[in-house]
Amino acid sequence: MNPGRVNKVTDSFYGIHGDMEGDVRFVFESLTGMQELWGGEDHIIRFYSHSCPRLYELNTIAYWIVEKKAHSTRLRAQINQIAQVSIDLSVKRGTTSLTILKAEKRSLENQNKPHRYRVKDLTVSFETEKHTTGRIDGNAP
Repeated sequence: MNPGRVNKVTDSFYGIHGDMEGDVRFVFESLTGMQELWGGEDHIIRFYSHSCPRLYELNTIAYWIVEKKAHSTRLRAQINQIAQVSIDLSVKRGTTSLTILKAEKRSLENQNKPHRYRVKDLTVSFETEKHTTGRIDGNAP
Protein backbone atom coordinates (compact mmCIF):
# COMPACT_ATOMS: atom_id res chain seq x y z
CA MET A 1 0.00 0.00 0.00
CA ASN A 2 1.15 3.52 -0.71
CA PRO A 3 -0.31 5.66 2.13
CA GLY A 4 0.63 8.87 0.35
CA ARG A 5 -2.00 8.21 -2.33
CA VAL A 6 -5.63 8.54 -1.27
CA ASN A 7 -6.95 6.05 -3.82
CA LYS A 8 -4.45 3.38 -2.69
CA VAL A 9 -5.60 3.73 0.92
CA THR A 10 -9.25 3.50 -0.09
CA ASP A 11 -8.64 0.49 -2.33
CA SER A 12 -6.70 -1.23 0.45
CA PHE A 13 -9.31 -1.02 3.15
CA TYR A 14 -12.18 -1.94 0.80
CA GLY A 15 -10.06 -4.93 -0.25
CA ILE A 16 -9.44 -5.90 3.38
CA HIS A 17 -13.15 -5.54 4.11
CA GLY A 18 -14.05 -7.83 1.20
CA ASP A 19 -11.90 -10.63 2.65
CA MET A 20 -13.41 -10.44 6.14
CA GLU A 21 -16.55 -11.96 7.64
CA GLY A 22 -18.72 -10.99 10.59
CA ASP A 23 -18.29 -7.69 12.38
CA VAL A 24 -15.66 -5.58 10.67
CA ARG A 25 -14.20 -2.54 12.39
CA PHE A 26 -11.53 -0.10 11.33
CA VAL A 27 -9.63 2.28 13.58
CA PHE A 28 -7.86 5.12 11.82
CA GLU A 29 -5.16 6.39 14.11
CA SER A 30 -5.36 9.93 12.93
CA LEU A 31 -7.19 11.89 10.26
CA THR A 32 -4.77 14.63 11.26
CA GLY A 33 -1.80 12.52 10.17
CA MET A 34 -3.57 11.62 6.94
CA GLN A 35 -4.11 15.32 6.27
CA GLU A 36 -0.41 15.99 6.68
CA LEU A 37 0.47 13.05 4.44
CA TRP A 38 -2.02 14.01 1.74
CA GLY A 39 -1.30 17.73 1.80
CA GLY A 40 -4.47 19.40 2.98
CA GLU A 41 -7.98 19.34 4.31
CA ASP A 42 -9.66 19.09 0.91
CA HIS A 43 -8.21 15.60 0.44
CA ILE A 44 -9.48 14.56 3.89
CA ILE A 45 -12.96 15.94 3.24
CA ARG A 46 -13.18 14.14 -0.13
CA PHE A 47 -11.87 10.88 1.36
CA TYR A 48 -14.12 11.03 4.44
CA SER A 49 -17.26 12.09 2.56
CA HIS A 50 -16.94 9.06 0.25
CA SER A 51 -15.52 6.48 2.66
CA CYS A 52 -17.74 7.00 5.69
CA PRO A 53 -21.08 6.48 3.89
CA ARG A 54 -19.61 3.53 1.93
CA LEU A 55 -18.44 1.82 5.12
CA TYR A 56 -21.89 2.46 6.62
CA GLU A 57 -23.47 0.69 3.62
CA LEU A 58 -21.10 -2.24 4.25
CA ASN A 59 -22.35 -2.38 7.87
CA THR A 60 -18.85 -1.62 9.11
CA ILE A 61 -17.85 0.49 12.07
CA ALA A 62 -14.98 2.91 11.57
CA TYR A 63 -13.37 4.99 14.31
CA TRP A 64 -11.73 8.19 13.13
CA ILE A 65 -9.46 10.08 15.51
CA VAL A 66 -9.11 13.83 14.99
CA GLU A 67 -6.67 15.88 17.04
CA LYS A 68 -8.13 18.90 18.77
CA LYS A 69 -7.37 22.32 17.38
CA ALA A 70 -5.44 20.82 14.46
CA HIS A 71 -8.18 21.41 11.88
CA SER A 72 -10.36 24.20 10.62
CA THR A 73 -13.91 24.73 11.82
CA ARG A 74 -15.02 23.86 8.28
CA LEU A 75 -13.40 20.40 8.37
CA ARG A 76 -14.70 19.59 11.86
CA ALA A 77 -18.22 20.66 10.87
CA GLN A 78 -18.18 18.52 7.73
CA ILE A 79 -16.89 15.48 9.61
CA ASN A 80 -19.54 15.90 12.32
CA GLN A 81 -22.25 16.29 9.69
CA ILE A 82 -21.30 13.02 7.95
CA ALA A 83 -20.53 10.93 11.05
CA GLN A 84 -23.27 8.95 12.75
CA VAL A 85 -21.65 9.44 16.17
CA SER A 86 -19.18 12.10 17.21
CA ILE A 87 -17.61 12.43 20.67
CA ASP A 88 -15.15 14.77 22.31
CA LEU A 89 -12.66 13.49 24.88
CA SER A 90 -11.25 16.16 27.19
CA VAL A 91 -9.00 16.57 30.18
CA LYS A 92 -9.60 19.67 32.29
CA ARG A 93 -7.84 20.18 35.61
CA GLY A 94 -6.97 16.50 35.73
CA THR A 95 -10.56 15.36 35.15
CA THR A 96 -11.32 13.30 32.06
CA SER A 97 -14.67 13.64 30.34
CA LEU A 98 -16.54 12.38 27.31
CA THR A 99 -19.07 14.63 25.58
CA ILE A 100 -21.45 13.27 22.94
CA LEU A 101 -21.55 15.86 20.16
CA LYS A 102 -23.76 13.84 17.84
CA ALA A 103 -25.52 10.49 18.15
CA GLU A 104 -27.73 9.83 15.18
CA LYS A 105 -31.02 8.06 15.94
CA ARG A 106 -30.33 8.15 19.69
CA SER A 107 -31.71 10.04 22.66
CA LEU A 108 -30.60 13.64 22.89
CA GLU A 109 -30.78 13.56 26.69
CA ASN A 110 -27.03 13.06 27.20
CA GLN A 111 -25.87 15.04 24.20
CA ASN A 112 -23.53 18.03 24.73
CA LYS A 113 -23.07 17.25 28.44
CA PRO A 114 -19.65 16.20 29.71
CA HIS A 115 -19.62 12.79 31.40
CA ARG A 116 -16.69 12.31 33.75
CA TYR A 117 -14.90 9.00 33.60
CA ARG A 118 -11.88 7.21 34.99
CA VAL A 119 -9.64 4.57 33.49
CA LYS A 120 -7.89 1.97 35.61
CA ASP A 121 -5.95 -0.73 33.81
CA LEU A 122 -8.29 -1.49 30.90
CA THR A 123 -11.50 -0.65 32.75
CA VAL A 124 -13.41 2.55 32.03
CA SER A 125 -15.94 3.67 34.61
CA PHE A 126 -18.21 6.68 34.38
CA GLU A 127 -19.00 8.78 37.40
CA THR A 128 -22.68 9.19 38.11
CA GLU A 129 -24.28 12.10 39.83
CA LYS A 130 -25.86 11.13 43.12
CA HIS A 131 -28.76 13.33 44.11
CA THR A 132 -30.58 12.62 47.30
CA THR A 133 -33.74 14.40 48.23
CA GLY A 134 -35.64 14.27 51.47
CA ARG A 135 -34.48 13.42 54.96
CA ILE A 136 -32.67 10.33 56.19
CA ASP A 137 -34.36 8.98 59.29
CA GLY A 138 -32.15 6.59 61.26
CA ASN A 139 -35.13 5.49 63.36
CA ALA A 140 -37.30 4.29 60.47
CA PRO A 141 -38.17 0.55 60.47
